[in-house]
Amino acid sequence: MIFGGRGLLLLFCIAGIYSAYLTQGLVAENFAVKRYGPEQERMSHLEGLNGAQSMCCFLWAWIILQPQKGVFA
Repeated sequence: MIFGGRGLLLLFCIAGIYSAYLTQGLVAENFAVKRYGPEQERMSHLEGLNGAQSMCCFLWAWIILQPQKGVFA
C-alpha cells in the first residue's frame, strides 16, 4: 500500500519540494517586479540572488545529510 509509512514520507517530501519551488518563484517574481530606492529602479542582479540561494540550499542539504553518512552507501 502506498500510504504506509514510507509512502506518507514520500508524499510529504514531494509536497515540500513543490512548496519550496512555488515560494522561490513568488519571491523571485516579487524582486523582479518591485521597484527599489529613490530612483525606483528594478533589481538587476537576480542571477546573483539565485546563485546565493543555490549555494545555501547545497550547504543546508550537506549539513542535514552529515548524521546519515553510510545510510546511502
